[in-house]
Amino acid sequence: MTQLRISPTLSLPLDWMTLASVVYGARGSGKTHFGAVIAEAVTKEHQRFCAIDLKGDWWGLKAGAHANPPVSPASTTALHDMVREQLDGPRRSILDVLLDEYPNALTHEELGQRTGYSPGGGYWRSLVGKLSTLGLITYPVRGCVAAAPVLFLEQT
Repeated sequence: MTQLRISPTLSLPLDWMTLASVVYGARGSGKTHFGAVIAEAVTKEHQRFCAIDLKGDWWGLKAGAHANPPVSPASTTALHDMVREQLDGPRRSILDVLLDEYPNALTHEELGQRTGYSPGGGYWRSLVGKLSTLGLITYPVRGCVAAAPVLFLEQT
């Protein structure tokens, strides 16, 4: 079995990466460093991984220590433009309506009517599911969808 070499005295089975794992500890205890070591070990084994980095601690991992830091949008509008550039047309349409309605939520039916898509089918679930996976929308109450607060700089 392939092992992830973490240090000279610690190896983990590659299967460890498929488990639901949490690394926690006090500030400065090495959580980010441990995550970077794991990410580098996984990359050496030609495996994929995903790091969700809300604070920007990992920006130099792929590019190295001399990489340019991530772009910080100057305004909520600039953030919306950056996010919208990454979305395809249908998802962009859905997000645009929710951004306009924020902080209010819409039912799936209202959102579908305003975007021209039929809610409830597999295609609809795929569209909103991807937006949810990306952390761009929330479900504040059953049957309703809203733009995520993280899309509004004044909220963070």
